[in-house]
Order: sequence, then structure tokens, then C-alpha cells
Amino acid sequence: MTMSATALLHLLQFASPALPVGGYSYSQGLEAALEDKLVFDAASAQCWITRHLHEVVAQWDAPLFWRLLGACAVRDDAAFA
Repeated sequence: MTMSATALLHLLQFASPALPVGGYSYSQGLEAALEDKLVFDAASAQCWITRHLHEVVAQWDAPLFWRLLGACAVRDDAAFA
């Protein structure tokens, strides 16, 4: 499947941080934690970040990226999918 330059531009604009929903999600929910007063100083920020690293990044993101990196290293398209 090929994509026209215009279609690609629209897709990239849609996925851009300029889109309020997309940009908001880049923080992994930090803005919501600030609004809910869960993060209010350096200590609470450190606690929130540490918890996020353990509960989200270590459990989901890191293993997925590790698997994808391994698939790319050996050019295994099936494992990448």
C-alpha cells in the first residue's frame, strides 16, 4: 500500500503533539495528576514518576520495545508484527 504525500502529511499532523488530545497523552497522564493534586511538589513528582516507571514502563513499554528491537536486529518481519 502506498500513501500519497498529502495523506502522509495529514496523518502526521493528526498524530502531532499540536493536537490537544495527542499532545496531552505524551505526558503519560502527568497533567491529570497535576490537576488532581496528586503531584504538587518535587517529592510527589518523584513518587509519581517512580510509580509510573514500575507500573507502566517496566510492565508494558519496555518489554514491547525490547521485543521489537530484537525483531528489527534480525530483520524478522513476522516477530515485528
